[in-house]
Amino acid sequence: MLVICFISVLFVAVFFMGPDEFATAVLKSTGRNMTFTGRSLLWQKALEAVNENMMFGYGFDNLEQLTKKYHILMSHLHNGYVEILVKGGVIGAVLLAFILIKTLIEQLRIDLKYRHYFIFLNTGFIMIMLHNFTESSILKGLNTLSILFVFIVVFTSQVVNSGKMQTAKSIDL
Repeated sequence: MLVICFISVLFVAVFFMGPDEFATAVLKSTGRNMTFTGRSLLWQKALEAVNENMMFGYGFDNLEQLTKKYHILMSHLHNGYVEILVKGGVIGAVLLAFILIKTLIEQLRIDLKYRHYFIFLNTGFIMIMLHNFTESSILKGLNTLSILFVFIVVFTSQVVNSGKMQTAKSIDL
C-alpha cells in the first residue's frame, strides 16, 4: 500500500510540475543542481582543451596547465572518459575504447560457457563503466576501482584464453 501511495505522489508531482521542474526540485532538496555540482563546467572546459591538443592530450597526471588556463582548481575532471580524452588525446581514447569493447566481447563469450564468472566480471565491469560518467577511476594508479578494472580486464582475458586451451586439448584427444 505504501508503494502505491509513493508512486501516486510521484506521478502527481511530475504531472503538475513537469519533469524538468521536478528534477530541479529533487536535486535542490539534496543540495545539488542540474550542473552536477559544477562538473558540467569542468567538462565544458576540458572539451575545449581537447581541441587544442587533440591527438596526444596533455599527459597523464598533468592538469596543471588547464588549472592555470581556466583558473579552475581541478585535481580530476569527474568523468573518466573525458579525463582520458584530455590526458591521452584521441590516441588514448581509442586505446581505451578498444580495451572496453574487447573486454565486453570476451565477457559475452564467457557467458556462454562460464556463467558464474560472467556474472561477477560483467557486474564489476558495468559498475565501473557507469561510475566513470561522474567520477574518474579508470587508470588512476592505486585507486581501488582502477585496480579492480585492471583485474577484471586481465581475468576476463585469462578465462577466455583458458577456455580456448581446454577446447584445443579436448579436440586433440
